[in-house]
Amino acid sequence: MPRFVVCARSPLTGALGRSEAGGFWGPELKRAGIGALVVTGRAARPSYLLATPDGVEIRDATAAWGLETGDAEDAIKADVGDPKARVALVGPAGERLVRYAGIANDLAHFNGRNGMGAVMGSKNLKAVAVRGGRRLEVHDSAGVRAIAGAAAKLCREHPLASLLHDQGTATGVETNNAAGALATRHWRSTTFAGADRTGTAVLNGTYLVKRGGCYACPVNCKRVVAVDGDRVQVDPRYGGPEYETLAAFGSNCGVGDFELIAKANELCNRYGIDTISAGMTVSWLMACFEDGLIGREDTGGLEVRFGDGETVLELLGLIARREGVGDLLAEGSVRAAAAIGRGTGALVVAAKGQEVPMHDPRVKRGLGLQYALSPVGADHWFAQHDPMFASEAGAGVVDGAPLGLDRPVDPSTSAPTRSTWSGRPVSSTASTTASASASSAPTPAA
Repeated sequence: MPRFVVCARSPLTGALGRSEAGGFWGPELKRAGIGALVVTGRAARPSYLLATPDGVEIRDATAAWGLETGDAEDAIKADVGDPKARVALVGPAGERLVRYAGIANDLAHFNGRNGMGAVMGSKNLKAVAVRGGRRLEVHDSAGVRAIAGAAAKLCREHPLASLLHDQGTATGVETNNAAGALATRHWRSTTFAGADRTGTAVLNGTYLVKRGGCYACPVNCKRVVAVDGDRVQVDPRYGGPEYETLAAFGSNCGVGDFELIAKANELCNRYGIDTISAGMTVSWLMACFEDGLIGREDTGGLEVRFGDGETVLELLGLIARREGVGDLLAEGSVRAAAAIGRGTGALVVAAKGQEVPMHDPRVKRGLGLQYALSPVGADHWFAQHDPMFASEAGAGVVDGAPLGLDRPVDPSTSAPTRSTWSGRPVSSTASTTASASASSAPTPAA
């Protein structure tokens, strides 16, 4: 499994911070013979860690400090003396303690949520470079290969995996728009007239350079894009926008220009900024401006309105550098609203201090429960999404059947009347209906 987790106290929520990423960095760390790294304290000067099979050492990162992620990765690889080293690092946003700064590896894979990049910045830790080389020994290599082959075949046949392989996550723009569940103009609407100009059709049809993926993953859902125009240039080195980013800076900000959205993604990857919190914080500012709660005197003279993709790009630079209104926005929408007042807090869309992802809990009712129960704030990967369990043919129901999770759940209601685990009745005092239904559920098998 190529995914790895970074945990610390979140500077955004003040509680547990947890952020996942894919790519190749995690497997490379394992090939260095390391299962986990624990970093404590703060370095006296900018530093990076180098992890190899020989151990871990602290190295000077002064030459890389202040650089964007691409240039910083080049500098660190040159210092390591190995172009094949994998580097997880922060950009200017992490160094300046933007509360939703992320950690990039290979420039296009991100630990984006909960501000883990700011934690690294607070420790003067620019990067963790790893170079493995060890062969991982397993008890039954033939058995592992057989399982891997079966899993790859299953991915090709699985409806969700095959869709992600063919279309990428960008397909969520069109599908959520069709379902009336696409974040639009800071959630003031859930359908966007420009969805066909910002989703998978235009990405795959016009701007796609190649498909990408994570270590040993047969799905290859990532997309690498490039733009080389007079108005906008996007470097494919920084990958391409996923669904969350396309919606966060697209429909959510009222922007129907794919090239500007792709540039916003590149800038976030260069600066090391979570695209979800950034997009939601910018859209909150737009809503406040359009409602007359703030004016140019609050934005440094900027006219911040829905649909203005050029201003989105300008704001991202201000956030990363903590300049002007960007210094306030770098705190996140919850703290920014508390600082401004004037009713701006009523326009914040967040859970437990973290801005919500681009999925509508009014359509996916279980998602609302997921946000409420998640200890890390609003996080769309805290649990699986409701539509996977909406019908008997749904991927979640089919895959969960061997575990007894074989009954569909209507995503439009948060009060199911029957247990979704056929082997155990649900007891509930929330309503007489729920209690009565639970009492008639099958008894556990001996």
